[in-house]
Amino acid sequence: PLLLENIGTELDPVLDPVLLKQTFKQTGILSIKLADGIIDYSKDFLLFIATKIRSPHFLPELSAKVTVINFAITFDGLKDQLLDLVIQKEKQELDEQRSRLIKQNYRYKRELKKREDNILEVLRTTPVSYTHLTLPTTPY
Repeated sequence: PLLLENIGTELDPVLDPVLLKQTFKQTGILSIKLADGIIDYSKDFLLFIATKIRSPHFLPELSAKVTVINFAITFDGLKDQLLDLVIQKEKQELDEQRSRLIKQNYRYKRELKKREDNILEVLRTTPVSYTHLTLPTTPY
């Protein structure tokens, strides 16, 4: 593995063949053209690129060539993601049930919002005589 640290929002175009994995076989050996030379390339090669920029905005050309992972995640968020992965692997039926419950919860929230909006619309459009209303008074 190779780690490039403290990069900005742009990379030198000389890295494009590596980012795009533009490999070819030369005399039976997997190779890649880097700058003006041709070097051997391993299928196991990994390139990691890190930046210290809090919210980097990479150019679309760069984003299309790499996988961007944001490690600025909270501990609880990471814990939830890891728990999801474990459940997916170990207890698929629980994961399916969890997915169904999340969808059901979403539908219920959407239905509740519709009903609340409907109630507010009825209240808004219904003529009401305010002369019979008494507001409670509370001492301050």
